[in-house]
This record gives sequence, structure tokens and C-alpha cells, in this order.
Amino acid sequence: MWRIQLYIEEEMCNADHVISDMAKDMKEKFDKYSKSYSMILSFVAILDPRYKVKLVDYCFLKLNMTFKEREVKLKRIVDGMHKLYDKEYNIQSETMHDSLIPESLNVGDNTLDELDWFNTFQS
Repeated sequence: MWRIQLYIEEEMCNADHVISDMAKDMKEKFDKYSKSYSMILSFVAILDPRYKVKLVDYCFLKLNMTFKEREVKLKRIVDGMHKLYDKEYNIQSETMHDSLIPESLNVGDNTLDELDWFNTFQS
């Protein structure tokens, strides 16, 4: 989903005004519908033992979010997971500590596949 958002945002700056306008319309619809499932998709990525929170942080970084924006979104996502867990099992889980939020990293050009960039980001 983040790749789709990334492609739409790239095309919004296209020199062809038809494509640019189409991308702007798509972005508006994408934003409207993505709010309802973006947190659930983040849960899926976090629960995957290969990726965890770092993949979600990486995706937010690729979408040019600032460190503070990423920090707030990651905290909201992880706290949402804790709330679901607490509700299901009636147990108080720990809330996300600031130390669990990855620090800002600078990722270079787009010559590698996106998951290759994630491996660089993770290391």
C-alpha cells in the first residue's frame, strides 16, 4: 500500500498536467479509503517476524514523513495493538517506549529494490 501511495505522490509532480491532475484525484481517494485499513496493515507487518516495527518506520520514511510524524504514527499503531491485546486477553500490556521507535535514517537513491533498501535501513 505504501508503494502505491509513493507512486501516486511521485506522479503528482509529473510535467504532464493530465497525469498530474489524475494523480491528485487518485491521492484524494486513496487518502479517504486508506485511513480505514492502514493501521490493520501495519499490524500485519509488525506481527511478521521478518519485519516488525522497523518496516513500518521504513515505509513512513520513504513517504517523506518527518521523524516526529513517524514517531507519533508508530506510537499510535503500537498502542492500538496493545489495546486490542488488552481487550482480548484482559491483560495490561506495556505501552511503547520512546526507545523502541527507530531513529531517523537517511536512505539514498532509488537504484535498489525497495526491500533491499529496507535491509540497508534495518542494518
